[in-house]
Amino acid sequence: MGFIGSRLRLARHFRGLTQRDLGDIVTASPALVSQIESGGRRPTADLHAALGDALGFEPEFFEHPVEDEFREEECSFRRLASTPAQLRQHVLAHGTLVGSLLHYLDVTLELPSYNVPRVPIRRLEDAEVAAQACRDHWQLDREAPLANVGRVLELAGVPIAQLNADTEKIDAFSRRGALSMIVLNTTKGSASRALSDVAHEAGHLAMHWEQPLRTPEREREAQRFAGAFLLPAQAFARELRTLPGRITWDHLFELKQRWRTSAAMMIYRARDLGVMDAVEFRRFYKQLHKWGWHRGEPHEPEPEQPELLRVALAEAAERGNTPAAIARALHWKPATFAEVVGINGAEPVEDPSVVPLEEYRERKVM
Repeated sequence: MGFIGSRLRLARHFRGLTQRDLGDIVTASPALVSQIESGGRRPTADLHAALGDALGFEPEFFEHPVEDEFREEECSFRRLASTPAQLRQHVLAHGTLVGSLLHYLDVTLELPSYNVPRVPIRRLEDAEVAAQACRDHWQLDREAPLANVGRVLELAGVPIAQLNADTEKIDAFSRRGALSMIVLNTTKGSASRALSDVAHEAGHLAMHWEQPLRTPEREREAQRFAGAFLLPAQAFARELRTLPGRITWDHLFELKQRWRTSAAMMIYRARDLGVMDAVEFRRFYKQLHKWGWHRGEPHEPEPEQPELLRVALAEAAERGNTPAAIARALHWKPATFAEVVGINGAEPVEDPSVVPLEEYRERKVM
């Protein structure tokens, strides 16, 4: 098979390079790089090898078509207008490569199948019903805090990948397609915000499977879903109403330890449920920004780590299919494998709180 130009574009986007950047590295003109990517020219053997070394892939990587490329219209970027195109291309390429790895592991290991219910909504308030429908579908307690939000989604066949984009200009996003998944930007460093991001993207997957993404209405619906999913109306309102006296930050941070949800989300949720009036909400909102807590709150819960990819790589290694062998099969250089995955898949998973892949397949745990 000949050189596939779209593979070169994918690898270049993953590295965050322009055509001129790549041309400078391999001593080729930007025009030549463009022609190779478009299929108008084939690289010479020495340029083919140089492109692989420059981008971190074996030459064979460029000889196979991109089977399931992530595209913007499939993804729920929240800050599309303010996110530089080069950054969007980078994270989409990263997602595409993670997807390639997951497709490979699914063939060899059988990962959990997709199991997110489709819940149509017509107005913002319907997001409350959708969140409850998802709890019911996944057999979760209707009123209790969720012990591991990420595990709920990964059990439902939605892998979660982590990406350190080294910028807060991009939020978490979900992708709906042949492989639906959630990508978290770890640059934020906030555990409670990451949980909110996972729930927000779950809302998109459940409610917006055919609707245009990235509109203000869709974002409000997904955020309302996240609040309802993490802080069920009856249980959370009851806890707020039984607090002694007026709601205080001390109260909110105490509840944060139980619900593992940001105080910011709680004040929005309290307003939505009518437990906090507009005057009180505005006071809390202004204080949140005055003290800089909108950028990072105190009393953060322990962060969750995505498990599915981790346990799948560990099981593959136990069967003799090591990360080095998988990298060879995908035609990635070892350093690229480590960058894409973000974890050392060669090590066994010794954390007793992480469940084995077999229980993921059978959806035995929450």
